Amino acid sequence: MFYCRNFPPICYIIMSHLKLNAFFTFLSIYCYIFLLSECLMFDGKVPPRIAEIRSNQTLMIGSKFKFLCYLESGTKPFKFEWFKNNQAILENKSPPSSSYTIKTNEDESMMSITAIDIDDEGIYSCSVRNDFGTDRKSIRLVVKVPPSWLVEPKDVHTNGKERYRLECKADGSPKPTIKWITSKGITIESEYLDVDKYRTANIDSYECVADNGVGEPLRKAVKVSFMVPVKFNEKFFSLKTKRGESARLECNATGDQPLSIQWTKNNVKLEKLGSNYEIIDTEIHTGIRSELFIQTTQSNDAAVYKCFAENEHGKDERTIRLEVVEVPGVAKNVHVKEVWSRTVSLAWSEPYSGNLPIQRYVIQFWRYQSGPHRLNEVLVSGSQTSYFLKDLTPGQSYELSIIAENEIGKGSSSTPISFVTGEEEPSAPPNDITVESMGPTTLRITWRSPPIENWNGDLKGYYIGYRRAQDNNSPFIYITMPIVKDFRHHTQSSPNSLSSSSSSSSASTKIRSSSSSSSAVKKEIHFHEYFLRQLNKGVEYKIVVKAYNSAGSGPQSHEIMATTFDGDLPPAFQLNVIDSTEETISLQWYQKLHGSSSALSSPSSIITSYTIHYRKEGEIKWKEVPISATLNVMGPTNDPNGHHQQSSLVNSNINNNNHHYHQLNSYSFVLENLDANVNYMIYVAAINRFGIGDPSNIATVHTQNGMSMISHEVVRRFNDANYYLEPMFVWPLLIAIVIIVLVLLVAYVFIRKTQNSNDNPCEFDFNS
Repeated sequence: MFYCRNFPPICYIIMSHLKLNAFFTFLSIYCYIFLLSECLMFDGKVPPRIAEIRSNQTLMIGSKFKFLCYLESGTKPFKFEWFKNNQAILENKSPPSSSYTIKTNEDESMMSITAIDIDDEGIYSCSVRNDFGTDRKSIRLVVKVPPSWLVEPKDVHTNGKERYRLECKADGSPKPTIKWITSKGITIESEYLDVDKYRTANIDSYECVADNGVGEPLRKAVKVSFMVPVKFNEKFFSLKTKRGESARLECNATGDQPLSIQWTKNNVKLEKLGSNYEIIDTEIHTGIRSELFIQTTQSNDAAVYKCFAENEHGKDERTIRLEVVEVPGVAKNVHVKEVWSRTVSLAWSEPYSGNLPIQRYVIQFWRYQSGPHRLNEVLVSGSQTSYFLKDLTPGQSYELSIIAENEIGKGSSSTPISFVTGEEEPSAPPNDITVESMGPTTLRITWRSPPIENWNGDLKGYYIGYRRAQDNNSPFIYITMPIVKDFRHHTQSSPNSLSSSSSSSSASTKIRSSSSSSSAVKKEIHFHEYFLRQLNKGVEYKIVVKAYNSAGSGPQSHEIMATTFDGDLPPAFQLNVIDSTEETISLQWYQKLHGSSSALSSPSSIITSYTIHYRKEGEIKWKEVPISATLNVMGPTNDPNGHHQQSSLVNSNINNNNHHYHQLNSYSFVLENLDANVNYMIYVAAINRFGIGDPSNIATVHTQNGMSMISHEVVRRFNDANYYLEPMFVWPLLIAIVIIVLVLLVAYVFIRKTQNSNDNPCEFDFNS
């Protein structure tokens, strides 16, 4: 059945379907007219329609509830019905907890409850019907109920021996949440509270809060009191402290007051105050804290301490073991069992451990050859009391000490012991080997010691090997050259050690230290020289050098070739001292003849120059002054100190920063600008084309102190060939001539003036 209000859409649908067939147009028009007449025929036969209402309503318990159900449309008469949770509601026949009132008119009905209760909560429905249909609307009623106690918490008193829980329960709508709040603000959301968990926090009051957002929260505060006997939570404790430091032993007892504590040391009662300790008791919220302070711990403070606590509910005790620990003692009986060239066997006795396990030993060792060297350390396990010390240097003097170490630290080192490793042959040849010819039968060989680390002991000397260069199949002939330790005394004894003589068959040596120290114990790199004599004239030789010590000889150096001169060197001279002042020394020398004079007159023996060697007594290094023997000026040379100097003929200066030299006749020479009141050692050597001849005798001269320079200057100038040309002679003479001329001139002027006065007598004026 269609109704008028539905006509336009229904007719539209019918017309739309009918238009699908165009040839039924007349039929479509007829259908439209029929449907229109039907809609008009049934107008007013409308089913009921209830106005829209909200689906939910929330009210506080005790509030009034109304549900109005009215119709928007429909054809009368109507019949209204009410339901709660799909069960029909009969007016005044509801449960005792509720009182329903229903008022109905022709087109509306209202159901009301004067004071709602929690039981009134539910879904309420209004249903209406007429002859043409039915309609129904529903609303959910939610009743809010503030919380109320189901189980109300109460104060508790307990001895604390059993676990106890506080209970708090509440009801309401919605269901309330339960939480506990302690006196220190701790919140626990639960209906139950285990108070034993909060005893140690000194919490004795708790509040239960029930809240569901309806009205004021429900609160209840309770108190929990315990009867607590004395108790130590930790019965045993061990404490370690360093010797010399302070120590604090603590006993914290929990329990009800009054509470007392007593201390004992090794079962001996302790007073509150002792010579090295003090006991302080402090009441705390859980009981009492007792502290034993030891100001400076000593070995006798190590003991077992006990503290006894007691209150009216019980007693308890606590044990503290105090250990005074310290660094280990000194290792005992440190000794060397056996020594090899690169290894030494050590042993020692375990020292006092300091009440702690010894973790390790530190072996400290260092070279003690000519003074301490870099410190070396080796770590050894604390369980060992012996050790093989390896990788040492042969032939070295060492010192060694041992230090024990525990977790506190290192103890004191043992008294150093010394040992010397066994020697091995030198492991390296000498360095910087040079060979030069010093004459027809002599070669001068110089070299530097091998590196000290390759000595492998104390060098005793060197083997100098030589052979003719063309005799490759012949073995080297070795000459032993022991090392002269006291090289300073040796080099000062005679200048003959500086060159060679063809008639000498013995070896001489000079050691020049590269260090300023001349200690016999100190190992140093030295320069050595050796004069190989009694060789053949004009022959080429191969030279090698190798070092040796007590264990044997080391590797030889590479071969050096040199040829002896094919002529003779100049002979030695006799040196004389003529005069000395505080700044100068006058020298004179003449030739000492050795053999026939033909050797001196031969061209190969012509002396080309001289060298004056001088030094202060006590110095090692000689200073050299070259002098031409051909009456020609020699070129500039460098003295041993690196200063520039020059030698010249008589009356010509040899300039140095500090000295001036003058060559005199007959090979006379003056050393100038010397230091006053000092002993000087001087010798002279001649030079020809084959080399430097044997030196003269050493002349030792003492410069004067405070003598007049003029007299010595006059003597020296007088001995000069052209002394009258010296300024010392010319200037006084010129000054004397000038004075004489001036005197004569003054005398002449005076005489002339006197003569003029005599020729003109005085005239008198008698008229005046």
